[in-house]
Amino acid sequence: MKMIISTGVAVMAAFLVAGCATKPDPNSFGGRLQMDGGEMAAIGKSWTDGEALIIKGRASVADGEGDINKGNRLVSAGGKKIRNGETMVKTGETMKIDAEEAYRLRSLAPEAKALAPTS
Repeated sequence: MKMIISTGVAVMAAFLVAGCATKPDPNSFGGRLQMDGGEMAAIGKSWTDGEALIIKGRASVADGEGDINKGNRLVSAGGKKIRNGETMVKTGETMKIDAEEAYRLRSLAPEAKALAPTS
């Protein structure tokens, strides 16, 4: 009895190993399901990978737009600083010229008094 059970188990194990080692039969319904299942899994993985790439791409676009907006604000602020700086330079140059002229006129003041006609 033990011999019959052992032989049966051995034969069953051989069928199981042989079944796992062979490819599905494309002519049988079960084989077609197995083959389609593998193809469907590959298609599903490709779709899921594509969706993940879309999400990552949209995040990258949003980050880039944020960087551009920040850059535009910095360019605008930089333009204002340049305009203010140019105004300060012009005002400073005018102040220096006015101060030099005032000094020149002051230093000439004693001579101007001496040359002025007396009444």
